[in-house]
Amino acid sequence: MTNRKSRRALNARAGRAGNKQPFPTHAAADHATANGEGRKIFTRAIDNLAIVGGLSIQVSLVCKGAPTTRGGAMASMVHGKMIAHARSIGAITRSPLFDHSGILDLARMIMEGMTAYFYLREAVDDDEWKLRELILWLHATTVQVRSFRGRVALDRSEQAAGYRAGRESLREQIRNNPRFAKLFPEAQEKLLNGNDIFVGGMRRAAEKTGAFADGQFDALYSYLSQHSHSAPLSFMSYERVGVDFMNPADYQFGLAGMGIELAAMCLRRTSLRHLDDGLQVTPKLAVEFHAGMLNKQRELDNNYGVVFE
Repeated sequence: MTNRKSRRALNARAGRAGNKQPFPTHAAADHATANGEGRKIFTRAIDNLAIVGGLSIQVSLVCKGAPTTRGGAMASMVHGKMIAHARSIGAITRSPLFDHSGILDLARMIMEGMTAYFYLREAVDDDEWKLRELILWLHATTVQVRSFRGRVALDRSEQAAGYRAGRESLREQIRNNPRFAKLFPEAQEKLLNGNDIFVGGMRRAAEKTGAFADGQFDALYSYLSQHSHSAPLSFMSYERVGVDFMNPADYQFGLAGMGIELAAMCLRRTSLRHLDDGLQVTPKLAVEFHAGMLNKQRELDNNYGVVFE
């Protein structure tokens, strides 16, 4: 994590003081590079992620097999994916080629994972949960159906026909869901096309994690997506900032470091929630953790948020 002096310096450009976590924008990376802090930010971020990753693995192992709901089981799988993404970030940092865009892409995946975890663990009534589960299945099935496009033999196969039949069956179940009937027609039509994952939208789900102020999730998601999709923002300034994958510029270290801090924040919050979910049904799990370490991570979770420029 960045020390207090570094955080104040990085947040000053946004006019936001305090201990909020800086968001990895080009402006922030330029500022860090100008002060020669890019590599320092990166090193602290990696150390921080290693601690959070260790905690997360322990939480996952301790909570494995604990009684839970259908949504809780799905959330546990998402938590495992987030841990794997964090490990992948570590692998990139040890590679001879420094892929800062890959790190930012993984940071986005971890941020999405946190959003999904809290969504799946939200306490809702039976009709709401059933609708959410049906929408998840509809999205997964729709992706399978679309994967056959352009492959004539497969598109005409029994397998493809089965997925299409399954999609229509899911749509019918969704139409008959009492919670779905209460939605506006526009929202109903949008959900039935199979493109959406979250009932109410991803933005609303992200807000319920408590990690983002108004508009911040959209800004973060949009920015990180530029690196996921090789959009112009991800490469147009390479010459100006001296990007080199074999001999990384301080700019690359600063940008990657702030993405790693974002990933650590999201993974920490999710792992603590996963632990708390487990403690609710099995309180004795608490003895598996060092109280001081756990309290420190809770303190960091309470005091850290996201600031972007």
